[in-house]
Amino acid sequence: LFGSFTDMVWGDPEFPGPTSPVDPGTPCTPAAAAPIAPSLVAHAAAVPVTTAALSVEVPPSPATPLSVPTESRRFILLHSVTVLNDGPPRTTVYEPGKELVFTLPEGAIQVETVHFRVLAPISNLQKKNTTFKLGAAVHSETVDLGKYDESDTEYQFTFKPQQVPRGFFVRGSYGLQTEYLDNGEPLWVPVRGSFTITK
Repeated sequence: LFGSFTDMVWGDPEFPGPTSPVDPGTPCTPAAAAPIAPSLVAHAAAVPVTTAALSVEVPPSPATPLSVPTESRRFILLHSVTVLNDGPPRTTVYEPGKELVFTLPEGAIQVETVHFRVLAPISNLQKKNTTFKLGAAVHSETVDLGKYDESDTEYQFTFKPQQVPRGFFVRGSYGLQTEYLDNGEPLWVPVRGSFTITK
């Protein structure tokens, strides 16, 4: 979610960041899919996606709105489980056209596990996040999730932990757009929403 955005913030000596980069996660096969382990929960807790709506307008994506016909879908985004610090896991169910609203406390460690179905082979599944501030894109990051075969069983992928930036200059509201791609080709309608970094 943060990536180069945190690099931009942590470039200031007043806001030092982690000493090592965050690696992308590792895909799980259907047989290996399992709930988040207790040891993982110890490191992070869920983003509350049911918080009150923010008084922030989500900026439109600079790209043309994406439409993926049902008959051509190879990928179905089901839900994600996010853990922040020591709090309980929270589940976000994805509904096309529904915007997400959530809050992130600065400095928190978050871990996200996404659940999805694959209806036809995908050579290189990618997740692309674009973050907006005051209508302008301030960060874009693409993570490779790997190769997947068609399966009747649900897949899951757990991303490596990420730390929410901290400091006066990063607090506030942001717009967010998430896309799922196969080597840059859209697989699912963009997920849009907004989030606030709080003290």
